[in-house]
Amino acid sequence: MKTIVDIVREFYGERSGNIVIPFALTFGFVMLVIGAGLDYSRAHNTKVVLQAAVDATALAANYDSEGLAEAKVKANAIDYFNAIYKGDPDAVKLDVTVEKGTVTVSATQAVQTLFGGVLNVDKVDVGVRSQTVIGKATFDVVMVLDNSGSMGGSKLKTLKDASKDLAETLFAINEKSEKKDRVKIGLVPFTSFVNIGGDKENESWMDREGQSPIHWTNFETRPDGTPDPNEMESRFFYNGKPSRFTLFKQLKHTKWLGCVEARPIPYDVTDDAPDKRVPETLYVPEFAPDEPDGKYTRRGDRHSNDYIRDDSGGCRDKASKKARKLGKPEYLYAQERMCKYRNQNRSFGNSYTKGPNYTCRTRPLTDLTTEKVTVLRDLKNMKANGSTNIHQGVVWGWRVLSPQAPFTQGRVREEDSDDEHVRIMIVMTDGANTYQSQRSFNKTNINAYGYGREQRLGRGVDSTWEIANAMDQRTSLACENAKKDGINVYTVAFQINDSNTVNMMRNCASNANMAFDARSNGDLVDAFKRIAEEISKLRLNK
Repeated sequence: MKTIVDIVREFYGERSGNIVIPFALTFGFVMLVIGAGLDYSRAHNTKVVLQAAVDATALAANYDSEGLAEAKVKANAIDYFNAIYKGDPDAVKLDVTVEKGTVTVSATQAVQTLFGGVLNVDKVDVGVRSQTVIGKATFDVVMVLDNSGSMGGSKLKTLKDASKDLAETLFAINEKSEKKDRVKIGLVPFTSFVNIGGDKENESWMDREGQSPIHWTNFETRPDGTPDPNEMESRFFYNGKPSRFTLFKQLKHTKWLGCVEARPIPYDVTDDAPDKRVPETLYVPEFAPDEPDGKYTRRGDRHSNDYIRDDSGGCRDKASKKARKLGKPEYLYAQERMCKYRNQNRSFGNSYTKGPNYTCRTRPLTDLTTEKVTVLRDLKNMKANGSTNIHQGVVWGWRVLSPQAPFTQGRVREEDSDDEHVRIMIVMTDGANTYQSQRSFNKTNINAYGYGREQRLGRGVDSTWEIANAMDQRTSLACENAKKDGINVYTVAFQINDSNTVNMMRNCASNANMAFDARSNGDLVDAFKRIAEEISKLRLNK
């Protein structure tokens, strides 16, 4: 068999024009196409870098324009551009104009072609433009804030102070304007879960009939995936159907605190409206199962949330006997059985340590509002406790900004209006996505994606590190989807040493200028101040 080397040698030894001429023509065309692609790529990359520098220059020039002569504003803008542009500033033709509070920055740069000379095209002119004006837009702003345990102490105090200053700066716009709702602000504190508020139990978008495919994943069910209604008290059913709310009501005086699990893929990264006809879009309340008693625990396992005796309540048979009858391991059946939640006199109240609200540690989110006192109160009440789930923070921040259910205070620009409406999400975290481990058949503690053994984030994804990696991917996808929906995203990485998380946060932002890497408490304050200034003073027109 001939090798490639043999074929090439034959070609070079060939003296017939029947081969040489077609090859030469084909080779020339291929090289021309490749060269054009390289030239286009170089021009596109230059335009991206140039646009970012021009955007930043237009914003900076408008910040510094108050009380200055037009010539001074232009000079400052040129100095700023020359300082930040990653390319050669001398190769850029920069034009700055100032008129009636509007700063316009235009830039043109010639990019030398590598192969364009073949077609008498020695260079390609790349042009960009950015304009900033004193805004009359309306703004919906949601702050998505990490309340995990690592935020304790001075970090949380600094976050509260910085967020308070931002809120007061923005609400001042309403106070000075004839239009008293120019700015609305919402809050989404997040830890392992997001708490949407225990008062949402009767909302139509909650899974009150147990229809979602994840509703009964950790409970005893029949072959069709639904529980035996005879195992529960029918007086607590909704439309004749049981749900996790039924179990809460059976546990006397035990309230659902308001935490919800992540919707199944792909709805975990979307703002699709809840629809009963699509059960996956409904929101499922957290109800952490009672884990096996010591006598039913598998050898070597350690459980975190054993809060009811497995043979108590309405159970007539011991778990061991029923497990043998069903052909299930004792430890699994002891956790899944439903009868133990009946006839319970014990109250678990508002506890998030052990019980059905396990690890629901964060404060409820605050819907968009013009009430400054509400936002400042809820900021003050934030507490640091729990793990980190940036994904759930981002997706719920987006849902708060949306005008559709589950939260409906979000606004969109009216088609017949000349006014602009801007939707802004500020995402702040001090650490990486995490999932709590458990040395048992469950693989992990119960969190927003259930137990690790359920593999809700993908087949084979059941360990804490695999889930954390998948959470990063879901966070990035949620950010991209929110941006496609018109959300302007700012991010603040606060004292994070993990480069993967810093990069994820940077990529989550709408552009590089909207991503802040705060290495100290002072940097965090400066980041929030800068964001408040951008929102309150300017809007950017491309």
